[in-house]
Amino acid sequence: MPQLDCAGVWWRRLLFYAIIGFLVIFLSGPVIGILAALFSVALAVVGLILPFVLLGLLIWLPLRWISRRPTPRWAEAGRTTGRFCRGVMHVPLHASYRAASVCRATGERVSRTGRFIATVVTEVVCGALVGGLLGYLSGFRPQGPPYPTVVLAMTLGGLLGVLLAVCRCRSEHELSAP
Repeated sequence: MPQLDCAGVWWRRLLFYAIIGFLVIFLSGPVIGILAALFSVALAVVGLILPFVLLGLLIWLPLRWISRRPTPRWAEAGRTTGRFCRGVMHVPLHASYRAASVCRATGERVSRTGRFIATVVTEVVCGALVGGLLGYLSGFRPQGPPYPTVVLAMTLGGLLGVLLAVCRCRSEHELSAP
């Protein structure tokens, strides 16, 4: 019964990786395009508004000084400017931090997936080679080629290699889980 469970897990993972691959192939371009467009729009807005803000500040300070009201309080202007700059910079910095954490998590997931695929490929190749060798040795007939036996044995060896790799990766995952 555990072998059927391993096979079910294997098929579920295979389907999951196929869906992920499909989504990456077909959605990575539009997602990168949308992110680049949003970043360029944000940069353009900041680049468009910032000169006007600085120009307004340069005009406001002398006008306030000329109007003979109390002298401009530079500390207040600094606090206001600092609040504005922190508010403007908070969104891109927070978005960059979130993007970096998502990239880090994705990198860890890709690394685990790569190790799993390498394990499966290694076990499949080794299983196919051993199966082919055993098929060649057991299917050798005095007349006729032994190729059908070898091909069948290699296929069975490869399938057993897949089953072994999936079960071994599953047991390693269960051992490493807290």
